[in-house]
Amino acid sequence: ASEIVTLEDEQTAAVACDGNEAVAFLDLGDLSGPVSGTLCDLPYPDGRRTRYLAHDGNGGVLVGVGPSPTNATASQLWSVTSDCSLSPIDIADADGQLGQVVPFGSGHWLLAQGALAPAGERGVKVISSSGVCNTLPGLDDAWNTDGVPISPYALAVAPDGEHLAIGAAPTQLGDAQAAIYGKVLWATLSGASDPCT
Repeated sequence: ASEIVTLEDEQTAAVACDGNEAVAFLDLGDLSGPVSGTLCDLPYPDGRRTRYLAHDGNGGVLVGVGPSPTNATASQLWSVTSDCSLSPIDIADADGQLGQVVPFGSGHWLLAQGALAPAGERGVKVISSSGVCNTLPGLDDAWNTDGVPISPYALAVAPDGEHLAIGAAPTQLGDAQAAIYGKVLWATLSGASDPCT
């Protein structure tokens, strides 16, 4: 279980299953015995990793499937319902390591995308149900620390919906010497009433 979120009914939890690349929907209504639910396999994972998901406001989730440090296969973003219906969401230039996806306004999400190589594209994308509608501007200079490239992986939108915390870490995962270059950014979002702006 890489990430667990409670859906809007507060009786269902969705789990990103990192390892067998699936999403589990668990019924939390009666916790006195074994928990029941549904396991939804994601198509053709090819060694990719399923680590982050967010509820979609309609009883399902958005889930990112991204490359592992040893597999550079392109990333994918899926909409998955509790009956295992799958719909792809177009994320152009999806050649990076997908980080956290979080709800942002009505019908929108923010997606952290790291790079697989120092020169790769990285940033925080605004997602709608039809795909990417923007990349947050003003962050390009934030993706390095003392010349070491870093990538966004963790996101948290403040309760006011107008501020965002971004956790960034070295792009080349697994380099213990580079770990000291990680940082947390605090961003003020303008035009948040229209998420795609």
